[in-house]
This record gives sequence, C-alpha cells and structure tokens, in this order.
Amino acid sequence: MFTIEQYKNKLAELIQLKDSIHLDTDPVASGLHTFNTKLAEIQSCRERVTALVLESLWNKAEAQRLLHVAQEEYDTAVANILNIDETVKNLRSSELRMAKVNAIVIDKLAKLKEAERLFNYSETFLKSVQAIARDVESKNENLIHQIFTVRMMLNIDPAMREEVKLR
Repeated sequence: MFTIEQYKNKLAELIQLKDSIHLDTDPVASGLHTFNTKLAEIQSCRERVTALVLESLWNKAEAQRLLHVAQEEYDTAVANILNIDETVKNLRSSELRMAKVNAIVIDKLAKLKEAERLFNYSETFLKSVQAIARDVESKNENLIHQIFTVRMMLNIDPAMREEVKLR
C-alpha cells in the first residue's frame, strides 16, 4: 500500500514525465536529428508510466482487499453486538441501536473509514496514471505523424519544398 507521501512523490514524478515531452512545432525545420532523441524520450516515459500503471493496479487491489477485510470485521462486530448485548437490543429504534453499536466498535469503524479513504486514493491515483499514459501515447502518435510528414517532405522535389514551406 502506498502512503500519502508516496502518492505525492509518484504524482510529482508523473507530472514531470508528462511535462518532459515537447514535440517540435515545425518538424520540417527541426530536421531528422531531433526525432531519435524524441523517440528515446517518449519510449523512456512510456516504460516508466507503464510501470506506474502496474504498481497502481496492485496498489488498488491491495487497498480493495484491506477495505473488504475492514468491512467484514466491522459487520461481524456489529452483528455480534446486536445479537448479544441486551442493552442494545432494548433500545427503541434502529438508529439508536446503530449509534450505540458504533460507539462500542468505534475502533473498527475508524479502521473501516481509513480503509475507504485509502481505497479512494488508490482509485484516483490509478485514474491519474492512466490519463498520463494516454497523454504519452498521444504524443507518441503525434511524433509518428511528424516523422511521416518529414519523410514526405524529403521525397518532394527540392524546388517544391520551398513552395510548400511558404504556404
């Protein structure tokens, strides 16, 4: 399970990865030499983001498991008290009974709420990582289109290149 500090560090890393990739606005003017560098940068980002997606999936699964355990512990404690404790049974309404039960099992309720909070963090973090992964993939596709454009420009007659650039 990630701690809150680990979430912050990994999110900062994700933002840095996302912001580290900048495509040239005019790939024809930049030339072919920049493409190898850009391809290496994007591949490196893709690998790290993929690793973070996998970590996030495992983290979410662990958070979900802990949430289910906490829910089971709470439900079991509540059921036991409702079935055994005569003072709770004698209360008039179900709201009063649950208030009394929650006061008795406050530690299990707190554990359940913490597990819910951590599960929500894990779910949100996974969605963030997946969004960044889509962004990196989009930049990769855009770079491929730029490479294709430059290749097409190189196949055009040199006299035609200048005319195309002027447009």
